[in-house]
Amino acid sequence: MNFQKKTVLFVDSNKAVLGLLVSIYSSEDRLDIYTASSLSEALSLLERKHFDLVSTELSLPDGNGR
Repeated sequence: MNFQKKTVLFVDSNKAVLGLLVSIYSSEDRLDIYTASSLSEALSLLERKHFDLVSTELSLPDGNGR
C-alpha cells in the first residue's frame, strides 16, 4: 500500500524534548518531521510549508503557542 507522507511540526523550547520526540517518531516512514524551538521559528516554517499536525508547547520564550 502506498501512503502519502504526513508533515509534522513539533514546537518546544526544550531541545531535549524535541530530540526525544524526533527519536520516537523518526522510525515512522510515513512522517516528515520538522522542529522549532521558538514561536518565531515555528511561524517562519508555517509560512513556507503546510503541516498536517502541529504539536506546540504553550509557553514559549518569545510568545505563547495558542
